[in-house]
Amino acid sequence: MYTVNKIAGWAVSPLGIALFMLVLGLVLVMAGASRRWARRMGVAVLCLHFAWLWAWGTPLVQRLIGIPLECEFWSQDGIPVPRVETMPECDAIVILGGGMGSNVKASPYAEMWSGADRVWHAARAWKAGKAKMVVPTGSGCAESDAQLLLDLGVPRESIRLEDLARNTEENAKFVEQTVNSCVPAKDPAVPRKVLLVTSAWHMKRSLLMFKRYAPSLDVTPCATDFETTIHFAGRGIGLLDFFPKADSFWINSVLFHEWLGYWGYKAFR
Repeated sequence: MYTVNKIAGWAVSPLGIALFMLVLGLVLVMAGASRRWARRMGVAVLCLHFAWLWAWGTPLVQRLIGIPLECEFWSQDGIPVPRVETMPECDAIVILGGGMGSNVKASPYAEMWSGADRVWHAARAWKAGKAKMVVPTGSGCAESDAQLLLDLGVPRESIRLEDLARNTEENAKFVEQTVNSCVPAKDPAVPRKVLLVTSAWHMKRSLLMFKRYAPSLDVTPCATDFETTIHFAGRGIGLLDFFPKADSFWINSVLFHEWLGYWGYKAFR
């Protein structure tokens, strides 16, 4: 199911839909040699294909679909990104993925990619005394997230790895097992409390996953990586926001995936 979900996620994405429209439009145009209606429909589909690609590559679309994902987790003190000092004390700090890369054969160090703010933010929360244990979760986190946590001063004995999860659903399931096995139960009726650290644009779907697949945990969102909020903070819509950019297409594809996953799980799971 993991592979099927990945393929389906690619097919129902801005790029996958664009390629489908391109192929469909070309087939209809070629069939239009003998059928005028098919040629006209093919031209219309190709025009729609061009408009679709243009729209999903614009900063305007990023603003429209990105800010609603992040604004739910803004602070109320005038600064959008909440300070870790405002977070409650918990039993564990959980990092979903971490935007990190690693290849122990190529480098002894973990590489910080997009979303590595998560590991930094978890270390901040640990240093602020919000929990004694940090749980990086996701395949490869031992070579990536854990290494950066050590560099940032989090001692090895405070790190508990969950390195089997391949997606957010598995993150929730396996983290619940890890936390419940590592944190002694003072009262079986009281759920373990965790700070959930992930990118702000990923938090909405993550909370849904933890609510459904880790019901024994009391989860407090600790969002970071407010990419859209910070990018557009303090400025209105400008002319260039209507023109496509390669990095905006990539970001918008990620945001599309988040909304699709959120509403898909709400509807079918």
